[in-house]
Amino acid sequence: MTLRTDRRGSVALLAAVLAPALVMTLALAVEVTSWSVASLELQRVADVAAWAGAMRYAAAGDAQSATGSAAQLADLNRVTHSAARNWNAAGRITSDDMISAQIISGVRRPGGDAVQVTVMRSIPKVLTGVFPSSVAAVTVTATAVAEIGALGPQPCITALGQGVDGITTGTDLSVVGTANLTAHGCSLRSNDGVSQTGGGNISMDGVYAGGAISGGGICCDLHANSGQIPDPYAGYAPLQNALAALSPGTGSALSVKPSATQSVSPGTFSTWDIKGTVDLAPGTYYVNGSITIGSQAVLQGTGVTILTSGAITVTGGATLALSAPLKGAATGVAGVLFGSRSSTSVTLLGNSTSPMSGLIYMPNAALKFAGTAGLTADACLEVVASTVTLVGTSDLAAKCSNYDTLSWGSLPGPAKVTLVQ
Repeated sequence: MTLRTDRRGSVALLAAVLAPALVMTLALAVEVTSWSVASLELQRVADVAAWAGAMRYAAAGDAQSATGSAAQLADLNRVTHSAARNWNAAGRITSDDMISAQIISGVRRPGGDAVQVTVMRSIPKVLTGVFPSSVAAVTVTATAVAEIGALGPQPCITALGQGVDGITTGTDLSVVGTANLTAHGCSLRSNDGVSQTGGGNISMDGVYAGGAISGGGICCDLHANSGQIPDPYAGYAPLQNALAALSPGTGSALSVKPSATQSVSPGTFSTWDIKGTVDLAPGTYYVNGSITIGSQAVLQGTGVTILTSGAITVTGGATLALSAPLKGAATGVAGVLFGSRSSTSVTLLGNSTSPMSGLIYMPNAALKFAGTAGLTADACLEVVASTVTLVGTSDLAAKCSNYDTLSWGSLPGPAKVTLVQ
């Protein structure tokens, strides 16, 4: 046997020994490349879903609808899930075993909102299935965050007037006499003009009006002729569905005389006439008529939502120690303290030493208002009405994350949505 023959035999033997390793290495390279391609494809799905969810949230302000839309879009792009999809109101998250869409705090603007989408895809091993392993598939994950841009500060008071009608020749928000308005971290928004007369003052993070701004006691950042915004809660199902349950004229009357004290549970009432003290249990109160609260009356309760189809008259000097249901509460409408779609007049003059917390929503009413949110770290008191006249000292705030109220800006939208992660 010659040296050449021996060398050929050695090479053949070496090739035979190394062939399985070479094949396995090639298989691994091909499979890992396919995983990388799948990861890039999945990232595009996460990006599009997060952007779509953020656009939905910017337009409607409904966390469940926004996260549900994001999850559905991921599903349509072949992110297959086997578990049922669930909505968690407390965490503002829609999820299943492969898709998670959540409303989170902004990345660039921590005070704003963003939609975070995480998607997963299970990829069966094909070429690398020959490797010893108990795992038959590889799970690829991608996450994207789309942030909703600012449209000015969150308003504490929103005066809608007749809505977005282009007419800005009147005054939707007035501060009269010696009334003083202070708002912490929020703005004042009127779809028409803003007027301050007398010796009062307005101190906020900005005053935005569709028309003119007049008065010498208005502090700081003024934005006249800045367009009109729609009712931010017009499409908010939890509140609108609750208001639709009102049935004028039905229910029993509640009457509490001076010096009397009564504990009341949630239910349906025809009218309220309160001159004494009423303790409200947590939940929703449907008043299918007028609400009258006398000057010496005390109305107090935690986690309550009061909805009415009639006029509201709260006389100055009355004590309103009320707070709306917190986010995720089992009863009431989260964040909503008072709600009505009636166009009747409303006078809501609470005692300046008794704080209220939550949203006062009366988009069709002419509201005469004086109230305070107090000065706690989580103070929250927001007002949405057709017109607002401030007649006393008011102290409002928009630190409402615990109440799950909606976020919207002082300027017309739509808000800009940007992928940030």
